[in-house]
Amino acid sequence: MQRKHFYSMRKKIRKLELNDGDVLILPDELRVQEWNQLIDFCFPMRNPPSLYFVCGDVEKLSNEDMNKIGWFNQKQVENEKYKSELYEEVWTKAKSLGFMNVTMALVELEKLMVKK
Repeated sequence: MQRKHFYSMRKKIRKLELNDGDVLILPDELRVQEWNQLIDFCFPMRNPPSLYFVCGDVEKLSNEDMNKIGWFNQKQVENEKYKSELYEEVWTKAKSLGFMNVTMALVELEKLMVKK
């Protein structure tokens, strides 16, 4: 019976290969002592990979915290992409009207607005 149980468990075991920069998300109820024991158990080697540990919900990290470790908020990235696309559109329009850049076009627009 034990042998059969061992084989069924063996199928569920997978090798976890950690690389530098990987993130391990741990349960938020984990105590500091348990956390340290886990780290010691997982990394008995001299030079363990550089990892990031998050206890609890990773979604609760602030943008500042994510930026410190090289993560980027997807909404923020999409917003910046949208801004870039809008600027490209405005720059293309200014260029088609004969301006060297968007600032020159806006200066001329401001002059026209003041005259009214």
